[in-house]
Amino acid sequence: MGMREDLARMRQGATPPPKTNGHITEDELRAHGIIETPAPEPIIPPDDIPERRTPPPEHRKLATRQSYLPDIHRPLPASIDAEKGVLGSILMAAARGPENARKMMFFLESAIGENHFHLPAHRHVFQAMKRLHSDNDPLDLITITNELESAGQLAEAGGADVVTELVTYVPTDANVDHYAAILQEKLALRQILELGNRLSAGAYDPGQDDPGFLIDQAAETLKAIRTSKKIGQLPDLDDMTDLLDNMPPAPPELVTGILHRGSKLIIGGTSKGRKTFSLIDLAISVATGTPWWGCPTIMGRVCYINFEIQRPFFAKRYRDICAKKGATPGRGMFKCWTLRGFSEGLEKMSANLIKILLQEDYALIVFDPIYKALGDRDENKAGDVASMLNELESIAVKTGSAIAFGAHYSKGNQAAKDAMDRIGGSGVFARDPDAILTMTPHEEEECFTVDTTLRNFPPQPPFVVRWEWPLFTRDEAADPEAIKLPKRTRMDNGQSTRFTDIYTPDDLLDLLKENPQGLRTDHLREQATRELGGSKETFYRKWKIAKASPFIVEKKPLFFHIQSITNPKK
Repeated sequence: MGMREDLARMRQGATPPPKTNGHITEDELRAHGIIETPAPEPIIPPDDIPERRTPPPEHRKLATRQSYLPDIHRPLPASIDAEKGVLGSILMAAARGPENARKMMFFLESAIGENHFHLPAHRHVFQAMKRLHSDNDPLDLITITNELESAGQLAEAGGADVVTELVTYVPTDANVDHYAAILQEKLALRQILELGNRLSAGAYDPGQDDPGFLIDQAAETLKAIRTSKKIGQLPDLDDMTDLLDNMPPAPPELVTGILHRGSKLIIGGTSKGRKTFSLIDLAISVATGTPWWGCPTIMGRVCYINFEIQRPFFAKRYRDICAKKGATPGRGMFKCWTLRGFSEGLEKMSANLIKILLQEDYALIVFDPIYKALGDRDENKAGDVASMLNELESIAVKTGSAIAFGAHYSKGNQAAKDAMDRIGGSGVFARDPDAILTMTPHEEEECFTVDTTLRNFPPQPPFVVRWEWPLFTRDEAADPEAIKLPKRTRMDNGQSTRFTDIYTPDDLLDLLKENPQGLRTDHLREQATRELGGSKETFYRKWKIAKASPFIVEKKPLFFHIQSITNPKK
């Protein structure tokens, strides 16, 4: 049967034949009146276009995203439990003693602000706690309730029952950093919603003819939210007039005239210069409240984070120093955390370290040796060292403890340099800490001149310490100016009385290693003269030997140490 006959039967109401190879098209069925042609949709003016219920495929993804736009009936992001957790942790810390409350408030005021509390009642309680803390008043149920009542905020805070509920809300204050982190995240989400509303209002503004302005504003705001230490909440500005009227108390001294709690101290010395013995001596002095290098200390708990020495050998050094000093810390006053083999870089460990360290009120935390905390960082790169020291600073801020560590000098005699510049690696080591103690070899054997560079104390005159196994003791009789100068030899030329500094070719190799970017010969000579001394002739004599070393690679016009390049010359 042909196609014409099929169409005639279908016009008479017969059942259409099965489709065969697409011979009968839909257009042909409409042409013969078999199926009806739908009437065209009326053209509606743009202002009257109704909302499309089923969006076309190309717009369905956008419509799905629009369903997540903020709704005035949906609550803003917040965690009331975390807010209670923070306030309850403060009260629990205060119950363990005023020093614990001070440390807790010091940490929280550096991490969160009043805007982090979404519930107005909690915001008022936190404000009252901050006022009490600034006045050195106790933080307990009675003082907080009275402070709220005096400020006329007790009713807004929900009455005394709200504060009473906080007292037993958390079982421990050890997780306060996690509660604070939740508040930071929730504030960031609220700020993002606020930014979206501002952008929406700006986009609908009839006078808005510069979309680029809105885009730049949004980019800057998002950058601030992402990079701010408090995720979008910077510290409040201080009106200095008000600050002078309510002068905040300075943190207590730990080593008189040298170190406060919450500050960082670095001891710089020569390689194998007994810096670990000095740090253990410092820790024992603080744990027992006995003088260190002639400086009085204030007794407090100590945590010594030992990255290097095996436990039996550390115990032996600890025992020997205690015996020599005639002072042994009581139980719980000196704790050693041996992490030999567990150091992965401070950035990977700091969260766990802080969680453990917050469980005790440590006055001093020692990191030894500090290079084990670098991880994958390079001690010669300023950015890498600054990043690690920022981690140490975060630990100091969150725990309220002083931080102490040691650092080595560059190779060669460093006596010609300024005291701050003798420490090897990046110069950040010698500028970031609040207290810098440098130990330079003295003319007398087993003696060192100690120079102090202090940020928060008046300058201290240099003094000498003498090594008397197993610790250094202060030697008031020795002259601090008599530091050991580079070895010299007289030039025998008949007339000259000039002296030439002596150093080895290995010292030049060390200089190249400290400059991974490579050095030209003239630049290496200038650095060698500046740091090692000697004449131009001395340099070229030593350089001729050093240049033949298999550790030197030349990529004209630069020379590299083989450890400083990726593909060394075979």
